[in-house]
Amino acid sequence: MAEHAVIEHRIFPSAELHVEERGNKPPMITGYAAVFNSLSVPLWGFREKIAPGAFAENLKTDPDVRALFNHDPNLILGRTKSKTLRLWEDDRGLKIENEPPSSPTGQNVLEAIRRGDIDQMSFAFRVPKGGDDWDWSEDGDEDIRTLLKVELFDVSPVTYPAYPETSVGLRAFPYAAMIRLRLRIQQGLPLTPGDRELLEEMAARSRVETRPYANEHAARLRDPDDFDADTFRRTQGGTIYGTKHVPQTISIIWGKLKGSAGPDDPPIPQALRFPTANWTVSEAKEWLADNEITYISFEPAAQDANSIASRQEELRLLLDLARAQG
Repeated sequence: MAEHAVIEHRIFPSAELHVEERGNKPPMITGYAAVFNSLSVPLWGFREKIAPGAFAENLKTDPDVRALFNHDPNLILGRTKSKTLRLWEDDRGLKIENEPPSSPTGQNVLEAIRRGDIDQMSFAFRVPKGGDDWDWSEDGDEDIRTLLKVELFDVSPVTYPAYPETSVGLRAFPYAAMIRLRLRIQQGLPLTPGDRELLEEMAARSRVETRPYANEHAARLRDPDDFDADTFRRTQGGTIYGTKHVPQTISIIWGKLKGSAGPDDPPIPQALRFPTANWTVSEAKEWLADNEITYISFEPAAQDANSIASRQEELRLLLDLARAQG
């Protein structure tokens, strides 16, 4: 059991939401952001479940929790402080009632839930000291992590379940996966071939990954490891690929490929950065789609600088242990 500074996101298969029509009153989003004793989908060598009462201690403190769309802080649907979001535990799980605003985002989310286009919720949380427990399998095929106590940050209707397997980059590895591997190594438990492959991939990505950025969303056009690091430079806007105009509210990261670019060859675009002061995640992705710009990964800006530092420190400790164990 450990104290984790990282904010984690989870969605459980049985979490659900609906629209409650209330006659002359505004409609309300209702459902469960989390369900007790329901195993998650397989993560990186483990599954999770939430113990009854996991939210109780945090809810007693009257936390200022937001309801967001797709965990985007620019797309707010409600807030406990303003009484437009209510949260409580019942026998099944974490129940929510949310009165979304009459904004385009609020109305679009309501209509998508009515149509069944959006039918699941996710939640963002942090695990305090002693807030989780692990049930270890001897062969390491499927360890079980039980969340005993969590601190809530937001609940969110989601378009896609944000399982770690579907995303790209260092943040794609769940923080809990790093914790699991470290604890197995420290306790002398065997690692599976899949665990060792994951360690190798983490080590490889740690050499080039410093994302997410604190105040910028990043669309990676090419892997930075393909570039000579000494050639990177930034411009505000410009033209890429000969014809595609990039406005000055977007930064272009340029560089030269290793081993193939001559001293007189021009740099090529490696990434685009979207400042959070000007762009939401949805707006940035919409601009990329409208301009037919393909990218290999998209990293939303970090919401918590402590999360970045904690992830990097945990990864460093894990890799040091793995090297010591051979």
